Amino acid sequence: MCFNCDDDFCERRNNCCDCEIPIISGSQGPRGLDGATGPTGPTGPTGPTGPTGATGPTTVVVGTTRTGTAGSDATVVNSGTADNLVLDFTIPEGATGPTGATGATGATGATGTGATGPTGPTGPTGPTGATGPTGATGTGSTGPTGPTGATGPTGATGPTGATGTGATGPTGPTGATGPTGETGPTGASVTGPTGETGPTGPTGATGPTGPTGDTGPTGETGPTGATGPTGPTGPTGETGPTGPTGDTGPTGPTGPTGDTGPTGETGPTGETGATGPTGPTGPTGPTGPTGSTLRVGTTTTVEPTDEASVTERPEGADTILDFVIPRGMTGAVNTSSLFLNAENANRGTPDFHIIAEYEPGQRDIVYNSESKDVLLSPGSYHITYGSIVYSTSSITPYIMLYQNNSMLTATKRIGAINAVSTIYGEYILRVENESTLEFHSNPDSGISYNDCFLNIKKIY
Repeated sequence: MCFNCDDDFCERRNNCCDCEIPIISGSQGPRGLDGATGPTGPTGPTGPTGPTGATGPTTVVVGTTRTGTAGSDATVVNSGTADNLVLDFTIPEGATGPTGATGATGATGATGTGATGPTGPTGPTGPTGATGPTGATGTGSTGPTGPTGATGPTGATGPTGATGTGATGPTGPTGATGPTGETGPTGASVTGPTGETGPTGPTGATGPTGPTGDTGPTGETGPTGATGPTGPTGPTGETGPTGPTGDTGPTGPTGPTGDTGPTGETGPTGETGATGPTGPTGPTGPTGPTGSTLRVGTTTTVEPTDEASVTERPEGADTILDFVIPRGMTGAVNTSSLFLNAENANRGTPDFHIIAEYEPGQRDIVYNSESKDVLLSPGSYHITYGSIVYSTSSITPYIMLYQNNSMLTATKRIGAINAVSTIYGEYILRVENESTLEFHSNPDSGISYNDCFLNIKKIY
């Protein structure tokens, strides 16, 4: 744009305007902001590794566990190395208990009553005896009269006789009419007083309307009436639509040259600075802790009713394990035992046969061949059980024990699929109240459980 050219307006295009127009330049803007700080340099290399601490034990496993003689002390011995401990335990068995008292004699069973045998065949007729001597002729008294014989049957009904027909007798004469009684006297005539007039009855229904009469002649036209008052003003009508906008007027002349322009905008931010130098190497890490060594300390034998425990205690850089192990309980003798055997258990529950039974008079263990379960009295029992399994099935074979018809999950023993295997189990059962015990298998047409056995011994 250019101005002050004889007060005329011109538009400067390709230097076509000859007006002398002062060129106005804004002052130089201030220095741009410093560029952002460059990214942090990479971390220095890791310091050297500290010295390795002493190696602690690598593994701790339980080795053997054996039963020592009664009265000896329990021991725990490390048969491995300091790095790989193998702990072997020796636990003394309980001393043999005194001989138990002889059990009470069982009650005498009820006397059986057999059914009466069949009557034997009739024996042969014996020979005829010799004829006895003739006795004296006696005269007996006359016997009583015999009872009257039963009435004989009724004879047949005879034929019906002919009906007799007699002549009808004459009608009897009518009796004479009796005399008429005397007429009674006429009663007195008494007229009562006239009653009050009754209320007016209701109006009768309106009769039907009579027919319409003929139309009368038209009357003359009456005079015009006076003009009525002016009615109220009607409501204002809706506003009409706005008319179209008129054309825009011509642009006014350009105003005079303005003052010096404002300071120019701040220059763009400078480029990011170069990456800083690598930082110094970090300090050496601390030395790792020394590993501890695990060793067996003391082993103390306590009473059977005390609890077993393992206590850990430090000793310098080592960890010491002190064991407390209760000795076995005093064993009992003369307790009941029962050994059962069955050819198979292919139907789930075997038909056991008693092979051996000890001290049966105490009746602590009784086998019921009908319900196929064993009745146990209160006490503790050592139970072993097993079977040889032949499987051609994809179903898993197993055997297990049930107490009071409830599964003893810990007694489940599993055999091999599509193979021959031997299943064996051992279990300690504590019976608080009289209970039943059953041997069960998982039946399938492709599984055969053979030589099943159940051995039960009461411990105490």
